[in-house]
Amino acid sequence: MNQLMTLNPADLIPELSELFRTSKPLVVKIKGMNSPLVSLEKQSPKVQQTLSIKILAPRQLVLHVEVAVVSGIQFSLVDGKLLIFLSQNSFNIVQNKSPIGSINAQTFHRWIKDLLQDRFLPAMNDMLSAGIILPSVLNTQWSKVSTAVYQGGLVISM
Repeated sequence: MNQLMTLNPADLIPELSELFRTSKPLVVKIKGMNSPLVSLEKQSPKVQQTLSIKILAPRQLVLHVEVAVVSGIQFSLVDGKLLIFLSQNSFNIVQNKSPIGSINAQTFHRWIKDLLQDRFLPAMNDMLSAGIILPSVLNTQWSKVSTAVYQGGLVISM
């Protein structure tokens, strides 16, 4: 798992910069707490997942937050591959634990939104960019393909 090194939390959350005056950056770790739940509703396919976000200072947990994230899904087909693109819909902070005391919720909410939108979703979309190779049916090549969500499933038609 890659770790995101940043001084951004300390810059945005004054409580962190006051407590941790160090030249070493804080570490942000994001980890899925369970398998993503995919919902293929007719007009708005989405994926839901709870993430654990930890901010660590050298040798110390600063903040641990559980965030329920809902991302929109867009499907496309290119060169016989099903491509999936995620976009940020919403998130809720489920649980917030901090040994340093209270943190300004509004500032923290903006920071989480930026973290998910600028770092997490691009990383997820990068992993998904390889696509899913569609099998050849009766030696037919996939061309002029469209996708649709119908009765809780993904329909791929030519």
